[in-house]
Amino acid sequence: MQYNDVPSAKSFFGVPADNPTDIRYTEGVYVGYRYYDAFAKEVAYPFGYGLSYTNFDYSDIQIHALQQDGMYQVSVKIKNTGKVAGREIVQLYVAAPNQTIDKPRKVLADFAKTGMLLPGQSETLTLNIEPKDLASFYTDRAQWLAEAGDYEVIIGRSSRDLPLRIGFCLDELLLVEQVKNAFVEKLDFQDLIGPQS
Repeated sequence: MQYNDVPSAKSFFGVPADNPTDIRYTEGVYVGYRYYDAFAKEVAYPFGYGLSYTNFDYSDIQIHALQQDGMYQVSVKIKNTGKVAGREIVQLYVAAPNQTIDKPRKVLADFAKTGMLLPGQSETLTLNIEPKDLASFYTDRAQWLAEAGDYEVIIGRSSRDLPLRIGFCLDELLLVEQVKNAFVEKLDFQDLIGPQS
């Protein structure tokens, strides 16, 4: 709603104030909608918000695990319930279990747009969840890991208008990617920590 609502407002201009040489991104994983939604901050327009001349109903959500580890497909039926033709953009978010490190409440994993739907017409969209969409970065291990536990798939038209949910369980810890830390300097700040931590 105002600039001071931005989590990086105090750190963006850098230090020292008279000749900034160091800008620290202290918002951590809470960038953009991840911050506003997790901390329940009022916004003028939620992430993904848009207007249409018609209305759409969301139904028949289904999830299928694919043969590859960590791959899922989600299908959802979108019906034009209004009086004029239109298209809808559907967003898929994933909420991961918050067991060992701080994580955003949900992250955008995929989105898709329907074709032009006439009044009363429906289309089933298929969206994908990649293993990296489930993972969080563990700095101390230099690994992208998806924790074992219960995940939630959330479907909607913006980050705050989310009519459908479905869950699945990842039975064991999944190593998605091993990397090498390129920046190892220790700095004297701590990332923003979420309200659920």
